[in-house]
Amino acid sequence: MLTIAVLLMSSFQPAVFANGAKQVSQSKPSLTLEPSAVVIKVGDTATVSAILANGQNTTFSQVCFNIEGFPATGFITSITPQCTTLQSFETINASLNVTATPAAAPQNVTALIVATGGALSVQAFLLVTVVPAISPWIPWSMIGVFVTILGLSLFYGNRRKGRKKR
Repeated sequence: MLTIAVLLMSSFQPAVFANGAKQVSQSKPSLTLEPSAVVIKVGDTATVSAILANGQNTTFSQVCFNIEGFPATGFITSITPQCTTLQSFETINASLNVTATPAAAPQNVTALIVATGGALSVQAFLLVTVVPAISPWIPWSMIGVFVTILGLSLFYGNRRKGRKKR
């Protein structure tokens, strides 16, 4: 009895795995970003890989990338290649460059990267965090030094004026 059960179970396994493999090979196109979140200092550039995978037996004659969600000022963005052909079961890597200009100021931006072409439309989100180019302790230390010098000059300046009058 046990032998029959083992034989029945082993005969079903190839069929289950065959169905699973068929589903994997016919998956929908997808767009992933690596990394999906970046931290940029003002004045620096971050590079993100946009990976477009076509898991269908369909060729898209022209697929174009679009970047949405960045403010009108403060960022310079580019993606290479801008448009390309996507063959059946092919994966394409695009390079997305994001530069934070001084107008960006410290902020968080969620951008949308979209790949469209024919019946294809996939998207992925990119979280960009902009931080100051200098450490925050530097301006505060400069203010502290200024207040100290001002205080000392006022204190010792008044003492000298008082001594001359005597």
